Amino acid sequence: MNMKDIFDGLRAALVMTMLLVGYVFAFLPDEGSDASGMKYIVIAFSVIAIPLIVYGGLFGLISGSWKKLLKKNESKLLPIFVASLAVLGTSTVVGGIFHLLISSKFVQAKFQAIAVAGAIFSSGFVVVALLPWLIERSEEKLKSLRLKHVFWATLIKIVVVLLAGFFFASRLAVFPTHVLWSLLLLIFGVPVMTLLGSKIEFKSTFANLALPISFCLIAFVGFFPSGKWASSSPIMRQQVSGNRDLVSMLTGPLRKLSDKDKDSHPGAWGGFDCDDQDKNVYPGAEEVPGNSVDEDCSGADAKIKEKQLFALSVVAQAIGAAKTESTKFSKKLKAAPKNIVFLMIDTLRADHLHYAGYARQTSPNIDKLASEGTRFMNAYSTSPHTPRSIPAMFLSRYASHTAWKGGQYNYPKILPENLSVFTMLEEAGYDTIGISSHFYFQKKQGVSRGFTRWDNSGFKSIADSNNDIASPRTYKKLEPVLEELSGSSKPYALFVHLFEPHAKWIGHKEYDFGEGNTTAEKHMNNYDSEIAYVDNYVGKILDKIKQLGMDKDTIVLLTSDHGEGFKEHGFFYHGQTLYNEVIHIPMIWRVPGWPKHAVSSNVSLVDIAPTILDLVGLKIPPAFQGRSLVPAMIDGQIENRPVFAELLPYTSWKEHHKTVIDENWKLIHRISSGQFELYNLERDPGETKNLYKEEKDRASKMKAMLDDFKQLP
Repeated sequence: MNMKDIFDGLRAALVMTMLLVGYVFAFLPDEGSDASGMKYIVIAFSVIAIPLIVYGGLFGLISGSWKKLLKKNESKLLPIFVASLAVLGTSTVVGGIFHLLISSKFVQAKFQAIAVAGAIFSSGFVVVALLPWLIERSEEKLKSLRLKHVFWATLIKIVVVLLAGFFFASRLAVFPTHVLWSLLLLIFGVPVMTLLGSKIEFKSTFANLALPISFCLIAFVGFFPSGKWASSSPIMRQQVSGNRDLVSMLTGPLRKLSDKDKDSHPGAWGGFDCDDQDKNVYPGAEEVPGNSVDEDCSGADAKIKEKQLFALSVVAQAIGAAKTESTKFSKKLKAAPKNIVFLMIDTLRADHLHYAGYARQTSPNIDKLASEGTRFMNAYSTSPHTPRSIPAMFLSRYASHTAWKGGQYNYPKILPENLSVFTMLEEAGYDTIGISSHFYFQKKQGVSRGFTRWDNSGFKSIADSNNDIASPRTYKKLEPVLEELSGSSKPYALFVHLFEPHAKWIGHKEYDFGEGNTTAEKHMNNYDSEIAYVDNYVGKILDKIKQLGMDKDTIVLLTSDHGEGFKEHGFFYHGQTLYNEVIHIPMIWRVPGWPKHAVSSNVSLVDIAPTILDLVGLKIPPAFQGRSLVPAMIDGQIENRPVFAELLPYTSWKEHHKTVIDENWKLIHRISSGQFELYNLERDPGETKNLYKEEKDRASKMKAMLDDFKQLP
C-alpha cells in the first residue's frame, strides 16, 4: 500500500469539498443566511466531505494499484476489460432505445428512470451470460490487444455513459440543473484532481500530511453536532432539507436513519418532528381538537369548532339566495343563460395580463372579455400545480379534502366518490363536453367523469408535451363542436383547455418581446409571447361564438389552474411554493345582459362549481367547499372570506405548505420545516418582507384560520 496515493486522493477530496460547498452555497436562497450561514457551511462541509474522503482515499489507493498493473501489461486482465466494454456498450444502447420507444411515454419521470435502469441492467445481465462464449470465439484477436489501450477505452466509455446519464436526467427534470452539475463535479472532480496531484511531489510536511489529516478531522468532528444544528430552527430546516440541492440529497439518508418513531418525519438532519418518540405526532398529522395533544406540530392543540369555517347552514343559504333574487329584481336583470363555455388556460399568472395592470400588451382578447363581464382581481388557485388545482374547479373541494387514488404521487387519480359539477349538469339534462389535447386529461385520471364526451386526441407524452404547441389542434377540434352546439336545443356546458403558456416557454415570432439580458428575463419574454399566442386563440373562440350567435345565450368563464415562477422566490416553473406568482390567477365571468364589475374580494377556484350551479338554477350540494360568486356579478361586491391554498407532498417535491389569504394579509405555513411567513399584500405585493414576528396578533388570528381549514368537513 502506497500512502502517497491515498493522500493524493484526500487532497483531491479537500479541493472538491471546498468547491462544492461554495457551489451549493451560491444557489442557497437568501432568506436567513445571515443568521444561519456559518452553521450551514459546517453542515454542508461535513456531509459533502465525508463521502468524498472515502471516495478520494479509495480512488487514490485503487489508481495507484492500477498504475503498477498497467505497466506490467498483464494479458490475463484483457477479457475483463473487453467484457466491460461489451456490457457498457450494449446496455447503454439498449437502455437508450428502450427509453425512446417505451419509457419516454411514462407520465412520471421517476418511473421513466426506473424503467431505463431496468432495461440497462437486464441487457447487461444477458451480455455477461454470453461473455464466456464470445471470449472463447475471439481469443486469438485478444492476444493482439494491449491492456493499456483497452483500459483507456473502457474508461472513456464509462465517462460517456455517465455523461449520457447526466443529459438523460437533465431532460427528465427530476433534479435542478445545478444539482446535476454538482453531482458531475463530485463524480469526475476527485479522480481528475487525484491524478493531477499524483504528478506533484509535496515536500512540505503540512501539504503532504497535516493538511489532508486536518481536513479529515474537521469533517468528522463537525459531523456530530450537524444533525441537531440542521433541525435547530425553521430556516435551517428549510435550507438543509427544503432545497433541491446536493446537501439535501446527501442528508436524505441521514434523515431516514434519524427517524426514531418511524413516522417519516425525523427530528434531525433538517427533518421536523416535534415529538420523535410518538409516531402519531408529526407535521401534517390529523389533528384531534380538544385532546390536549398537538398532533400536527402546529404549536398548540386545535380548539373544537362549533361551526365549521365556510359551512353555511340551510337557513343562511336560503337568506343569501333570497337576497340575490331581490337584487336581481331591483336591477331588472334577466335570468342567466343555461349554456356555459369554460375556458381554462394552463399556467397563466394574473399579473402578466394587461387588464390586470401589466405594462405589456400580452392579452388584448382576454382584456376585452374582462371589460365585458365581472373580473375578479384577487382570484387564487387552491394548489400550485395542475393535478391538484384542476379538480378543485370541478369538485369545489381543496386537495387535502379530496378522495384520491395515489394522492402521494405526481398525478393522483380522482376517485368516483367525489361529486363533480359536470356530473350534476349531466344529470340535469346538459350536454357536457370536454375539449383538450394534453396527457393529464386521459380517462384514467378521473377528471373527465361527468362529461357526456371528451375529445383529448392528439395529446403527447409528459416529456414531449413540454415542447408542445397544442392550441392549433385544440381549436381545430373545437370549431365543429361549437357549430354543432349552436344548432342544438339542449343546454350545454363546454370545457376547453388551452395548454400555452406552460413551460417550456416557446417564443413566437409574431409576438416577440425581445431576448432579455438574463436567463429569467429570457424565459419571461418567451412566457409573455406564449400568453399573447394563446390570447389569439381565445379571440378566435370568442369570435366564433359571436359569429354563430351563441354569445347572447352563453355564459363565458375564463380562468387558469395556477401561475408560474421566474425566480422571484428562488424557483422557476411551479409546484414548489405558494407565493402569489404561482397561485394568483385570472378569473373572468361574462354573463350576457349582466353588469360589468372589477371585484377586489378574494375568491378561489373552489368557488367556480357552486357559481355555475347558482347561475343555472341548480342547488349547491353541502359537499362543495366554495361559495357562489353570483352576488359579486350582480352587485360588484361580496363579503370577505379567507381563501386557502396548499402544497401537498408529491413524488417530485416532498414539501408540505399551506396558506391563508384574508383581505390584504397572507400567512404561509411551511409545515415541512415549521416555518411561518406573514405578508401584507397591499404594501408588499412581491412578498419580500416577512412580518410574522412583528405582527403577532394578526399571525395568531390567521393561524386559527388554518386550524379551521383543517377541520372542514
